[in-house]
Amino acid sequence: MQYNITSKQLAEEVKSVLMQEHSKNLNEATYEDIYKATAYCVRRMLSRKNKEFMADTYGQGKKKVYYLCIEFLMGRSLKTNLYNMGLDKVAADMFKEFGVSEERIYECEPDAGLGNGGLGRLAACFMDALASDQYAGGGYSILYEYGIFKQKIVNGWQQEQPDNWLPGGEVWLKAHPNQAVEVKFGGTAESVWSEGFHHVVHKDYSSVMAIPYDMYVSGYDSKGVSKLRLWESKAKSIDMESFNKGDYLQAIKAGSDAELISKILYPNDNHVEGKILRLKQQYFFVSASIQRAIAKFKKSHTDLRELPNKVVFQMNDTHPTVAVAELMRILIDEEGLSWDEAWDITTHTVAYTNHTIMAEALEKWDINLFKSVIPHVYKYVVMLQKALRKELTAKGVAEHDLWQYDIISGNLIHMARMAIFASHSTNGVAQIHTEILKNDALKEWYAVYPERFNNKTNGIVHSRCKRL
Repeated sequence: MQYNITSKQLAEEVKSVLMQEHSKNLNEATYEDIYKATAYCVRRMLSRKNKEFMADTYGQGKKKVYYLCIEFLMGRSLKTNLYNMGLDKVAADMFKEFGVSEERIYECEPDAGLGNGGLGRLAACFMDALASDQYAGGGYSILYEYGIFKQKIVNGWQQEQPDNWLPGGEVWLKAHPNQAVEVKFGGTAESVWSEGFHHVVHKDYSSVMAIPYDMYVSGYDSKGVSKLRLWESKAKSIDMESFNKGDYLQAIKAGSDAELISKILYPNDNHVEGKILRLKQQYFFVSASIQRAIAKFKKSHTDLRELPNKVVFQMNDTHPTVAVAELMRILIDEEGLSWDEAWDITTHTVAYTNHTIMAEALEKWDINLFKSVIPHVYKYVVMLQKALRKELTAKGVAEHDLWQYDIISGNLIHMARMAIFASHSTNGVAQIHTEILKNDALKEWYAVYPERFNNKTNGIVHSRCKRL
């Protein structure tokens, strides 16, 4: 679907933004200024197009995909979006009229520091595919201030430097502070039974605010536009008691600790502090995303049991698997549903994409570390383990075979096992990969739940397929 705008009209919009946002006319503008003004105009078009697309899909009662992934390797947005929108030649004519090099404009944009490897690239392709095939949905992750690192070779030695991508990349982001949500860490969690219903009381916790920023991805030759929602971590408030006592370092410590969560992609986890930060990152974006999804659902629906008809949480790899226990926690503790009601909703709403056949790469968490970071969620992991044993026994799995399915085994929490147990769908990312999962890596699960396993080939970018 071509976007209906001429090079002259686009040029007028860009010049208007240059004056309004940068207080410069075209003759004064640098390449950086022209890049940012053009990107701002494209983002504004995509925002309008997304609103129209989502209104149309919601009007048809379609289900929305919440694609949960710890990273998105998006690359540069300007050239890709212009091409997908059918505006690449329009922009080229505009740059020629401006007397500037088209390629130099594109070079002004940094790679978004939101992803690092294959997982992030597949996630970025999924965003493209969602929009191109006109599915209602979007990605959910963290607004990392720094990418993993930039490599520089000095005298034959590698030196790692921070990848600060936001200067130049921030033009693609639209903040929505009015949609911020609270995420809780630490403290203690107590199980309480009241009138036959179980819930967990969370006390003495620390709060972090999740501030949402949106980035848009145009589908290729399509009405669809995907939205990538990125959460930035901020302290809920400053410690005024410490501040008034003159203990300024203590007063800002909570803020510093909170902001660490969205500071850098993949902190080093070869020490306990790094492991804690990684778990906080995973829970932070998953909890914020699920809270927002349920709040949005409740604006137009009164019965949460209808959630599976309108929403799916697609967990991309094991990093977002804490979504299983978090969704159960929210449905029971905050929405007042029974275990059976919450479990029925969860198992029909959550789906899992497996990315590896290597057992050592399937994520596991130390129980004591997990309990210290999110004790209110750990309570539900324990209950999920009990529910798993009960269901497997009912399905005829022998007592001596149950250990290989256990979510809690030894001193570890096995996230992939929790994902498969709670999901209505488990898929590999290529046909050969899926067959290996079924016949080897996850064969014990396939034997019990064969109907849940399927293949979804990942990495499809429609604009490239069309060119081929």
